[in-house]
Amino acid sequence: MKRKGCIKLYRWEFDLLKKLTDPEYRLYIFYRQAVDWDKKHERFGSILISLRGLHSEYFNIPDWSLAKLSRVRRKLIEKNLLRLTDDYIHVENMRIFQEKVQIAEQLFKQLERGIPVMEADVQLMKQMGVNKIKELTQKLAQKMDISKSTVPPTEHSAG
Repeated sequence: MKRKGCIKLYRWEFDLLKKLTDPEYRLYIFYRQAVDWDKKHERFGSILISLRGLHSEYFNIPDWSLAKLSRVRRKLIEKNLLRLTDDYIHVENMRIFQEKVQIAEQLFKQLERGIPVMEADVQLMKQMGVNKIKELTQKLAQKMDISKSTVPPTEHSAG
């Protein structure tokens, strides 16, 4: 299959280099560019391809056996970067890649802090504009830190 177009990489994805092995990073980037990018489609953010198909079409290169592909894909699933359902591989949080760079970067920061990204977060950030995104993310992080503490917050500590 001949590919056309371009793919942008976010700083967040470069930070993955510190958390992933080289094979994990390579396979993640492959999946990210190979999935369906049309959000109107039912299978947006996913691709239907077997490990054998993946190996024969894209990774039929030295040092990439079927066993290695399976092992690396399983690790990406364990790290919550990919998800497997009904033989489809889904790139997690694919919706973020469709957003403007400033919004996407803030949403990735939210993910790094362990705060799940919901559709409502994306819509709220779009409505608020880029200037308010950082403020919202910081408040959300503070709330998460407060909720993790053993002492319940008081009205005076919320300010």
